[in-house]
Amino acid sequence: MIPTPLNAYEWCHAAHKFGNPAKHRLIDSQVLLKENKIDRSEFDFLLRFPIVLNVVSPVDFLNNVSWGGIKALANMDQFRNFDKDIEVSALILSIFKIQ
Repeated sequence: MIPTPLNAYEWCHAAHKFGNPAKHRLIDSQVLLKENKIDRSEFDFLLRFPIVLNVVSPVDFLNNVSWGGIKALANMDQFRNFDKDIEVSALILSIFKIQ
């Protein structure tokens, strides 16, 4: 079957759009940055995912690398003490956990 011009266009658009979704998310994010809808430091954090090395996760639902990311995130002003909030919440949940 020979595709009609519209179908060919739709197919090319779909192949382009879904062929590299990470690229499109990055482009969408850059548009949000230009419109000041997301903070540049938060966007930079998401792209780089810095971690604090040699930390041990105090909670069972996060591995050490994830906990290192949480610790790095807690160093940002917007997320100050986020790591402590997770620790306290996990402690409270463990008290009420049915064993």
